[in-house]
Amino acid sequence: MPNGSATAELNLPTDVAVCHGMIRELLTTHHSNQKRIAHLEHQLDQLLKRLYGPRADTINPLQPSLFEEPAAEPVPTAPTPEPIVVTKTVVPGHGRKTIPSNIRRETVVVDIPEAEKRVVGGTWVKIGEEISEK
Repeated sequence: MPNGSATAELNLPTDVAVCHGMIRELLTTHHSNQKRIAHLEHQLDQLLKRLYGPRADTINPLQPSLFEEPAAEPVPTAPTPEPIVVTKTVVPGHGRKTIPSNIRRETVVVDIPEAEKRVVGGTWVKIGEEISEK
C-alpha cells in the first residue's frame, strides 16, 4: 500500500494544531501508562521479596554479640523457671528380636593373613570392631 492510502484509512487530520493536540494527548497517556507499569513492577517486586525473600531473623536481646566488647556490668537475666521433668514411656519397637540366651554362640574373627599384611607394608593396627549375632 502506498503511504497516501494508509493515511486516508487512519483518517488523520491535516491541521497541524489538531495533530499537535493529538500528540500531546498520546504522550500524556504514554507517561501515565509508564508510571502505572513502574508502580505495578514495584508492587510485584515487593510481593516476590516477601514470598521468596529471606526471613527476618529474630535475635534474643540477652544473647551477647560476637563483635561487640563485653559490657562492664552483666546484663540482668530473667529468672530461670524450674525444669520440667518429663517421663517417657518406652514403647517396644519394631525390628528383629534378640536371640534367646539359651542358643549356643560362636565367636568368629575374620582377619587378614600375616603374609598379606607384610605385602601392603607398615604396621597394622586394629581400628575397629563390629559384633553381630546371626
